[in-house]
Amino acid sequence: MTSGFTKQILFIAGSVLALGVFGVGGAYLFLQGIENSHQETKKIYEKRAAVQAQREQLEQFKATSSQYTKELAQLDGVLLNVDVPTQFFRFLQNTAKETHIDISITPSSYEPARGESWASVNLQVNLKGSYENAMSFIGKLENATYLISIQSINITKISGNGEQNLQINENVAVNLGLKVFAR
Repeated sequence: MTSGFTKQILFIAGSVLALGVFGVGGAYLFLQGIENSHQETKKIYEKRAAVQAQREQLEQFKATSSQYTKELAQLDGVLLNVDVPTQFFRFLQNTAKETHIDISITPSSYEPARGESWASVNLQVNLKGSYENAMSFIGKLENATYLISIQSINITKISGNGEQNLQINENVAVNLGLKVFAR
């Protein structure tokens, strides 16, 4: 009997041990599954938070950009449209007509935008007329809606009594080097 009883005890002990190993292994796998689910859930929440932050930034950008729409439209009108520059040339011709100046315009070069600088068109503008009218033209050019930089100016007396001093009503030739910022 002892050998049967021992076999039963060994069988029971082996079964308990096997159940214990399976139980511990099962518990480990169960807890590992919970940990994996937790990590996946954490990643989902992080992605959700990032998407929410992007959504808030987008809403803030929309609000900010709508505030500046009018200003951006005005800025757009300040820059020369390189594809259709006729409106700017018409402005120069009309200004010359208003100030009673003869004008000739020669485009010299186009400089594309580099880095933070804007694109620009360089022009050579030649004027003929009275000194007063030429200065009036230049004043209107400086106050124009276009973004213009006068790079060079050369005034030569055409007619007069030979004096060095230039009189307000004497005829002059004015050569202007202009840089017109473009889009």
